[in-house]
Amino acid sequence: MSQQCKEDWENEGGSTLSTRIESSMFSKLWGKQTEKCLKYFNIGDDYFDHDFLSVLITIKKVMAESNQTFGLINPLLSKSIIEAVDFILEKKDFSYFPTKIWQTGSGTGVNMNVNEVIATIANRKIEKILVRPNDHVNMSQSSNDIIPTALNIVTTKLLMERLIPELAKMEIQLENKEREFKKIIKVGRTHLRDAVPMSLGQEFSAFKSQIKENIKRLEDSMERLKLVPLGGTAIGTGINCPSEVSDYAIEEISKIYDIRFEKMENLFSGISSSDSIVELSGQLKTLACSLLKIATDITILSSGPNAGIGEIIFPNNESGSSIMPGKVNPTQCEALSMVCCQVIGNDTAITLGGLQGKLQLNTFRPLLIKNIIQSINLLADSIRSFNEYCLKGLKENKKNIEFYLNKSEMGLTAITSSIGYDQTALLVENSTKNKTSIVDEIVTNGYLSKEEVKRRLEPSFLIHPPLLRRLYE
Repeated sequence: MSQQCKEDWENEGGSTLSTRIESSMFSKLWGKQTEKCLKYFNIGDDYFDHDFLSVLITIKKVMAESNQTFGLINPLLSKSIIEAVDFILEKKDFSYFPTKIWQTGSGTGVNMNVNEVIATIANRKIEKILVRPNDHVNMSQSSNDIIPTALNIVTTKLLMERLIPELAKMEIQLENKEREFKKIIKVGRTHLRDAVPMSLGQEFSAFKSQIKENIKRLEDSMERLKLVPLGGTAIGTGINCPSEVSDYAIEEISKIYDIRFEKMENLFSGISSSDSIVELSGQLKTLACSLLKIATDITILSSGPNAGIGEIIFPNNESGSSIMPGKVNPTQCEALSMVCCQVIGNDTAITLGGLQGKLQLNTFRPLLIKNIIQSINLLADSIRSFNEYCLKGLKENKKNIEFYLNKSEMGLTAITSSIGYDQTALLVENSTKNKTSIVDEIVTNGYLSKEEVKRRLEPSFLIHPPLLRRLYE
């Protein structure tokens, strides 16, 4: 709210707008539609996310400006609505908006709650002309187009400001580990059994690649989120909203958030379906699968550390056990894994919600709002924590790595092209039975000289196939 507006209120009533609103006379800012929503939908304890409410309230301001620009509303009414919105956004008191998630599937309850609160505050500014929630605050809008528009905007913002930056930091952290572990040769494993040698850096390069691809997927999905159905009003025809009003509003919204939003080509589609949100949820589920794989692998590699694999060492952040002193548990991996499971569960709910586009309206939008925002925020928070308190401090355990590498005989894969698969397998069997080394079995049976076997089984050659191929040229 402008300073002039606040001074006007002090002159008119001897108190600031904030004081007047908080007085007993004005303690309840919403109206009868909100009261009905509170009465008939007092279900659970899930409320609308503050970021979503901020975007929805901001759209009300932009629509008031647009309606005034094209002569649809009295400038005094528009000015009062704009100042009321500024007051709400400045105060950041979301107790004004008590409607719960589990309400009408169009989100009309929360839309009317916002309309009524803005109207109530706006009416403290003017006396002769009444600001009405439906006629003025909701002018050129419907819950059916403004709720999905706000959802697309807030998810785009959260992706750009929270999740993707944290993923980019994770990619950098994994790249650092790839370089740090580049020369550490270890046993690769498939089916949780010894496979061929690899470097620890190569193992972490796979994690890095997964995160890099997930960032690309999210950025690609974001392009569809930037297409909004604002201006479609009830079902997509745009009744009661001149196209220039919504076009102007979308331009202004793009400036406010510094993100290029555009009107959907087919508004009927944007109101009757929520395909862009379902797509994003699918990408978040894919990300969750990648993160869960990374967290699980790191947990396995750090197991023990003395009675397990113990190839990497966790940073000792906190007491891992209430009964066993000095125990260091994979707590960050576990927290991240639980988040991933929640995101996968949210995706199931979102998928089912996306199916509820019956005829001209999707009627599961509050559920979509709750779950998609929760998934984005949980992932952003858990990735930040995992980066800072796990990845950053990971160290290799060279003693264990070398121990397992020296015991494993899976490098023999490199000489099967000379001896043959079946014959190599027989030599391994004989080695076990005779309690001899596999190298001795190969040399004794006259397949290769001892020097040639050692050269071909040199780990630095085994982890680089181009070098390995030159051995046979």
